[in-house]
Amino acid sequence: MSETERGALLRSSLLRLRQSYGFGARSDGLLDGYYRTGASRSRRVGSCGGYSWWRDALCQRVHGCTVDAFRARSSDEGAFGELISFSDCDGFIGPKTCTKLHADFVAHTNIGEDAELGWRFKAIGALFAFAADGGVVDFH
Repeated sequence: MSETERGALLRSSLLRLRQSYGFGARSDGLLDGYYRTGASRSRRVGSCGGYSWWRDALCQRVHGCTVDAFRARSSDEGAFGELISFSDCDGFIGPKTCTKLHADFVAHTNIGEDAELGWRFKAIGALFAFAADGGVVDFH
């Protein structure tokens, strides 16, 4: 195997994580950088606009307000708070926060049956379930 092939193989087993500007607390202490991965899963959950619409609808369903109104609060506590107050296109959510968000998805399973919110709720919930045991969810 050539040096170029070895370098490509090494890069393919690494995940580059970058914190989303303004949301560093979501990284749970993990720093920007390259991390060796074990099992991984990738899932497309629609466009940034579609995801933003879903997140706003989820916020209205769970908290009775828009994402903007939720973010205007002094705290992002509550179900899905860390997801609602997060970028829709970049950054990562660290292991402790993934575990908390997984619990939120489990506690609100009924939303997965909603005609409009359901498929994204199930797809995103599956990512947090996968990451709940020491993993991360990377948005890109």
